[in-house]
Amino acid sequence: LAGEPAQEQGAALEEIFRLPDGQTLLLRPVLPEDEPALHALVGRASPDDLRRRFFQPIRELSHQMAAALTQIDYHREMALVAVGPGLPGKAEIYGIVNLSADPNGERAEYSIIVDRAMMRLGLGNLLMRRIIDYARRRGIGEIYGEVLQENKPMLQLDRALGFAIHTDHDDPSVKHVILKLHCIGSSAG
Repeated sequence: LAGEPAQEQGAALEEIFRLPDGQTLLLRPVLPEDEPALHALVGRASPDDLRRRFFQPIRELSHQMAAALTQIDYHREMALVAVGPGLPGKAEIYGIVNLSADPNGERAEYSIIVDRAMMRLGLGNLLMRRIIDYARRRGIGEIYGEVLQENKPMLQLDRALGFAIHTDHDDPSVKHVILKLHCIGSSAG
């Protein structure tokens, strides 16, 4: 069952951390019950933030999009959420990072969204570092993503984390970011 790996890994992936402003948050794998809180996170985002994340103008997530982000196949995907106090479904989500691997588990695409109120507090950096650590433990050899050229904060974070950045030949407004994890060929655990 898809939920079993999440339960097995859940405790190992949970972490309480404190932001520079003093807030204490919990980092944990996403759960289906988080869908309402994910809708709320997207509802707090600016139209530009959403366009930079989804590459199209949206005002809210459809149920289908939210379900795809919260009801994941833990054998090929992982999504970590940074949440405030409360039970799943009731706790406010301040950020989510997703990783979706190819069928062989060699490459995985990431995506991330952080609450506008939490930007510049290091939450995006923390989420990215934890999903990179997770990918290494799983034996994934490369993480990649697409970032709009105008999304300077994300490109700056990718650069700081060691991602190589390349311009899309077909669309110069898009950058391809790639991080080699140097573990291709190791067993995917």
